Amino acid sequence: MSSSYQLSGVKLVQPRDDLWTVQPATPGWFLPVLGGGVFIFLGIVFLSGGGGMLLVSLFFFVTAAYFLATYPLSVQVRFDFSTCELTFTASYLLRRSRHVEWSVPFREIASLGLRPRPFGKSHTAQIQLHDGAEVVMDFGRRVDEAERFVQRFAPTSSTTPSSFLTSNPLLAVPFTDATTAQAHVQRETQSWGTWLLIMGVVQMLTAQGLSPWGIVLIVVGAASFYFREAPMLIVYAVTVGWAGLGNLLYGTTTFWKGFALLQAWIVFRLFWQFRQFRRVEKEKTDSIPTSILPTTPTRTERWFPLITLLLGGVALLLFIAAIGGVFILRNHDLLPILGVFETLAVNLAVLGVATGLAGWLAIPTNKWVSIVGCLAGGLTLLAELALPVVLDALL
Repeated sequence: MSSSYQLSGVKLVQPRDDLWTVQPATPGWFLPVLGGGVFIFLGIVFLSGGGGMLLVSLFFFVTAAYFLATYPLSVQVRFDFSTCELTFTASYLLRRSRHVEWSVPFREIASLGLRPRPFGKSHTAQIQLHDGAEVVMDFGRRVDEAERFVQRFAPTSSTTPSSFLTSNPLLAVPFTDATTAQAHVQRETQSWGTWLLIMGVVQMLTAQGLSPWGIVLIVVGAASFYFREAPMLIVYAVTVGWAGLGNLLYGTTTFWKGFALLQAWIVFRLFWQFRQFRRVEKEKTDSIPTSILPTTPTRTERWFPLITLLLGGVALLLFIAAIGGVFILRNHDLLPILGVFETLAVNLAVLGVATGLAGWLAIPTNKWVSIVGCLAGGLTLLAELALPVVLDALL
């Protein structure tokens, strides 16, 4: 049953005091059918534009599939406080199991609380079960209903059926159980890895040959299946952020500049998720006596500092060699080769900054190595951004 269920625009219904129901405020089919239909239409429009629009059309088709598989046609979550049981029923259009129905006792709930928001009150309640399954319920503007729902589980006495839950649910955040958080991280890295591998292959097909950025996406996607830990979220954030910055600065159409805003939102969400996972990991570490803490480093702790130093250092040296070669040799026949060196240096720098920032923020050991590698890669990227301005001034 380990899965994620998204409910959007829901409301709270109370047929009686000991039976509460969460269900869509509008017809459930509206969001998946309308949203999926719009994105399918956009995918067909861009696909008709030829091979150059293949990547864009694929993005819209994947987004349509996400809507159709994530949001249910009909859904209902019942909380029976007389029997202390949660019952979930839903029907989907593209999900592997088109009809989903299960019941669990309240004691199987690992955490229940409002998902934090950077601004304003939260309107999204999240339930996490011990087996890794989660139910996310977005109440929209019904903030009071979201708070009342979560507050219903607050223990009022030792006889309260839900006394196993947090004593202050309005301050609770998702993934308070470390094992559940780890399972969610692994699902996230697997999902991102699959998506990046697909996008990397599409980049290759669009370029009709080797695509440097496609190689970066494939490398990060493949690494996701080995480094299945929270620091990978930082790697994704830096990778998506650099692509978004390129779209914002060099995008030739309004679409790509607008797409950069979407990428900025994805970066924000990745950093937010990383903070939640790190908080849970820190709480788990603080609760374990120092004498029994595990001494074996994780994969990211073992490899990220070394990878960062290697990638950042090589990227900076390659960039210096490429730019220096242009001004020193002044041989136009060598410009294509030096251009390849420059592109390689920039892509290595992106990976160096990504792993370096992840090590800087998440890995306590060899932090100085991560910082040095991150700074070397960062200098390379800053030099790449400043290069057009410098060349215009000199020429």
